[in-house]
Amino acid sequence: MPFHPGFRPGGLHPGYALAEQRRARGSQKAPLKVPTTIRFDADVLVALKATGKGWQTRVNAVIRQWIQDHSHPANP
Repeated sequence: MPFHPGFRPGGLHPGYALAEQRRARGSQKAPLKVPTTIRFDADVLVALKATGKGWQTRVNAVIRQWIQDHSHPANP
């Protein structure tokens, strides 16, 4: 049985290393985000994703603003 044209004995496909380099993140200017899981109603998620690329960043900004608007001073 012949091997795939991109097969390299003892190595990975040549495009694999490039894909890994693209995935690697460089040094961050701002603190890293923390991955988490949140559950949305299906229609809410569809509407958020429909706003296009960056929807998670916009959700983060809205939640941050809500926290600021609803936080109480620790020492009144």
